[in-house]
Amino acid sequence: MADDARNEPHLVARARAGDRQALDTLLAAHVGRLQRFLTTMLGCPERAADVCQDTLQRASTRLDQLTDAGRIEGALECRAD
Repeated sequence: MADDARNEPHLVARARAGDRQALDTLLAAHVGRLQRFLTTMLGCPERAADVCQDTLQRASTRLDQLTDAGRIEGALECRAD
């Protein structure tokens, strides 16, 4: 996974091109941290899991809007509304 984090811009490019494995790898690298962030913000693990899933779904369909391919973590937290 450390190699994947270093290659995040490459994974984003591959995911934008339709590579489902790259998308899965990219999102899997961030799901744990996003889940913890949302649990802290919402105070409810079940609600956090729902919002996390929704956020990852939205992110997967909006990769073209990501302006800095190396900073997907911040973009996910911003989309977690």
